[in-house]
Amino acid sequence: MICRFVFVALSLASLSGCQQGSLPPCPESEKISPDELATAIAVESGPVDPFLTTESAVRASASSDLSQLALNILAWNVESGASNPKVIASQLAKYPGLDLVVLTEVLPSEFENFCSAIQAGVGDGLASVNSQSGDEDRVEVIYNRSRLELLKSDEPTEMAGVAVNTGRHRSPLVCLFQDRKGGERFYVVAVHLARGNAEFRKQQAIAIREWARDRQEAVILIGDLNFDFVFADDRGNEAFEELQRDNILQWVRPVELIDSNWYDADGDGLDDFPDSLLDGAYVSGPAREWNAESRILVREGDFPDDAETSDHRPLTLRLVPEFLADDK
Repeated sequence: MICRFVFVALSLASLSGCQQGSLPPCPESEKISPDELATAIAVESGPVDPFLTTESAVRASASSDLSQLALNILAWNVESGASNPKVIASQLAKYPGLDLVVLTEVLPSEFENFCSAIQAGVGDGLASVNSQSGDEDRVEVIYNRSRLELLKSDEPTEMAGVAVNTGRHRSPLVCLFQDRKGGERFYVVAVHLARGNAEFRKQQAIAIREWARDRQEAVILIGDLNFDFVFADDRGNEAFEELQRDNILQWVRPVELIDSNWYDADGDGLDDFPDSLLDGAYVSGPAREWNAESRILVREGDFPDDAETSDHRPLTLRLVPEFLADDK
């Protein structure tokens, strides 16, 4: 069943409505002009629904009322410096009905552009929280203010007394939201865990798990986890194992296991790590009782990766909080 969302067509007026987070607007010379963005979008096909469901999917797909209550999240590593920001913006504009978007590997100059592009599918009222750590590989959380109120945000260097950033890594971007529809508070922990340091990545996973253990509110952990989950073995690396430990964080396993990352270091045209996942979503606390579904999105021709688009595929997470579903 396809959940039907209203796609709001891109207009030039919509490009000015994003409120910025912690960084100032990028200089005018670095912005994608409305004409450039509109041209890039015109090359792409029409909007697609990223929240396709199966018979065993969340209850929201079975009821038009519950469908309106679903919390729709998209996460994507957009590969800063190795993709074309105009192409990324045009692709982001194709996904309607989003309440939250978590982007990793974002160039600071593209915060505003990506927020504006997503607004094409949402309408007025988007805002973004932009990370400060990570040099040119930043994290951005974009949210629909008509649905969610941002209560606070933080970019900690340690969690539960354990370091998550020693100055050479990316801190988790932690946002506390309140759902305007039901009043529930929940954390979104947007992450891009360390890639080149397996031991520190494991430490980050432990820190986040222990932090989540102490939270009373629902927690949604989402982003590029670099947990190297291999389909054939049904196992991940040590960071994956630590995230699973004690069943504090519950992995929202994708409905279908689809390779989420293209990596071809030797240039032979073949993926060096086929049938594996780097990106994922976890829930803890009250969110474990919510109806949840995750998917890896595939666009025609997205792999092999090239210099225009990202080497990652987007991940969707669709949640129906129990406090909303029970009211119906």
